Amino acid sequence: GIGALAVAACAPVTSAPAPGAAPSTIARSEPRGPGGMGPGMGRGMGPGMGMGRRHMTPVPDPYAGMESPVAADAESIERGRAIYEASCASCHGTSGLGDGPAAAALDPPPAPVAMTAPRLPDDYLFWRVSEGGVPFDTQMPAWKGALDDQQIWDVINYLRAMG
Repeated sequence: GIGALAVAACAPVTSAPAPGAAPSTIARSEPRGPGGMGPGMGRGMGPGMGMGRRHMTPVPDPYAGMESPVAADAESIERGRAIYEASCASCHGTSGLGDGPAAAALDPPPAPVAMTAPRLPDDYLFWRVSEGGVPFDTQMPAWKGALDDQQIWDVINYLRAMG
């Protein structure tokens, strides 16, 4: 069923923080939003809201200041699309709106990456894809052990092209 799909699709590749990573400034347990949804879900992305607060978290070393070395050309976007469809769409949805088949079983729900990725800096996106949801107690896997740096940048290029 969907529950098993959610567990399989969102089981972390690794839960260990990056060596030398600064600890997250976000509390590990946030209050739930309306209807038991994830922290801040249903209340927008403004300051103090769950998703907005996560997006405003300082990027830890060694990710801070990273800039993509991979051009957002058609080839990179196509590689990113293939990786996204195989690894991310089950939770984030084929359109990137956080509505994949496994999303209903996740708390907090997956981010609407097609809406958020175009507005977020390179270092933040690379950090979040690499480390997954570990710093925020979400079920997003850490992809740094499964994808190499170029593959992560390809996914980021695809996410930005979605928006």
